[in-house]
Amino acid sequence: MDIELTEEQAAFAREIYAHGRAQSLAEATDLVRSKWAEYQIKRAELVATIEAADASLDRGEGTRIHSEQELHEFFQSIHNRGTGRLNSTAKAS
Repeated sequence: MDIELTEEQAAFAREIYAHGRAQSLAEATDLVRSKWAEYQIKRAELVATIEAADASLDRGEGTRIHSEQELHEFFQSIHNRGTGRLNSTAKAS
């Protein structure tokens, strides 16, 4: 089965060949197809991860952060909890 490259992909294959990163234009084309397939797999994995995270937030798990101020407050709360645990561990020793 022969799959046609987009014009952008074909240009990329020509560039790969022109710069000597492939022995032939056919090899460069195969490389572009291979990299495109890898990209599509990684993209699908990322989309699935984002959808799982959204679902988790919809179930009330996790913390939604909408601004830099909320992010700063979230990190500060983590720091405060960690410092509190460290202090209580040090006192127990």
